[in-house]
Amino acid sequence: MHSCRSFSFECTAVGNSRIWISYGQNKEIKTSAIVGCYGPIVVMQPTESPVLSLGSSIDIAFEGGPRPWSMYPEGHYTKVTAVNSSLISIAEIKDRYRYNKELHVYRTKCLDYGEAEVTLEAGNIKSPTLMNPASTSTTVKINCSKPKTLIIQHKLSKSTCPQHDFVFKLEKNRKIELDVLVLDDQGNSFYNFTSLYFDWSMDGNGEFQKTNGINEEVIGAKGYSTITRSFQVISQLTTARSKVRGRITGYHESFWGDSFDVFREVEIILTDPIATEEDNLSLLKHPSYKVCGFYKKPFLT
Repeated sequence: MHSCRSFSFECTAVGNSRIWISYGQNKEIKTSAIVGCYGPIVVMQPTESPVLSLGSSIDIAFEGGPRPWSMYPEGHYTKVTAVNSSLISIAEIKDRYRYNKELHVYRTKCLDYGEAEVTLEAGNIKSPTLMNPASTSTTVKINCSKPKTLIIQHKLSKSTCPQHDFVFKLEKNRKIELDVLVLDDQGNSFYNFTSLYFDWSMDGNGEFQKTNGINEEVIGAKGYSTITRSFQVISQLTTARSKVRGRITGYHESFWGDSFDVFREVEIILTDPIATEEDNLSLLKHPSYKVCGFYKKPFLT
């Protein structure tokens, strides 16, 4: 296209601006154009390729991309497409009360083993008032895997090698929370494995909160569900030394078909709380020595 003059504009904020252009002292010729500015499309969740068991899901959330065109808002779209689409199912999560109107959430569920690539796209379709519509996309990979390794550790454990932790000394008369992790054959941690069937047992007299599964800590304040922790709870345990066993044997839903034998055993030793009646207490140990305790009074070192 030939023109006598060109102008270059740079977007500094998200939104639409109308630009007026006139020619001649009396503005005999004038016209206007609307410039739409949008932010890049950003994947809010997941932050990396998640690993899921069959039958479990994750909320894929993204925001940004072109906004609805002000003169033809119904031409705006968001969509997801998948490579190896037979491995997963995708359902949009709509919420008309959602505060962030630029947030788009799709719940993705694993149906078969393998890696699926999900493309998220946002844009506007061509219309008489928008001859050059914009669109943008990004890609997320979902791994549907089998469990290979089970890890059980205490909630407060700070171990850098939890696969080699088998004994936990804990204060008696307290509820016990054990974090549960599942790894695949590549050593990747599962994000969601609630579909797996667990067989829990112990030598002691305590009670499991979930006899055939695990608890989840879920946060939904951002407009989508995020699993932050998977764990088991043991209450009323009074036996001084107890072996706790967890075994993954298959899926809750029988139509997934597979059976497993992924086993883990840990030992819990109950101890009395550390107490001192002294107002002043000195602990003389090597700096590398570490101990956890519960004290009735403040102490000085």
